[in-house]
Amino acid sequence: MNYLAHKDIQTLANCIGEIYSDLNPDGWHSRLLSVIAKIIQSNMLNYNEINPLNQKVVYYEMPLGYISPKDAAIFKIYMHEHPLINILYPSQMRSHPFKKTIEDRLLRTQPDYIQHSEGSAVKISDMLTNNQLRRLGLYNEFFRKYDIKYQMVMNISCQPDMLEGITINRDWKDFTERDRLMLNLLG
Repeated sequence: MNYLAHKDIQTLANCIGEIYSDLNPDGWHSRLLSVIAKIIQSNMLNYNEINPLNQKVVYYEMPLGYISPKDAAIFKIYMHEHPLINILYPSQMRSHPFKKTIEDRLLRTQPDYIQHSEGSAVKISDMLTNNQLRRLGLYNEFFRKYDIKYQMVMNISCQPDMLEGITINRDWKDFTERDRLMLNLLG
């Protein structure tokens, strides 16, 4: 079992207070991303609303304007290769080239994830090896341009027609279990 340092618990309590300090729904995405940036280091944070059936993606990012509209369109083309989207929406996605690996690794690392994905953080490395990730068009056409070598995702809501979640991206090292615990507790 993972434990947090006293400093992390204090930071988390302050962040929760900050999220709820303003109940106005306008701008809550920015407030949420700002809070997450205080507890988990990253290159880029996103709040995403993805409709896998019609491949509609709405996102809020930090830093703002980081992803160009042209590149957002490229993400839509390759979104079926994102292991999390593919595993949660198999009937709406083309078959993933590493589907068996994703299922096996996710079953080993997060056995209940598919049934209970909301509010639970998962890393791409829970599902794919670095070599497998780097063989995907998603990595070569999108992730690589934005130096996304590691990603952790938390689903806020997973409905049949909409996936809402937070993605935390960075390029220097994979996320730790402390990072996952902090995001899970914030969730």
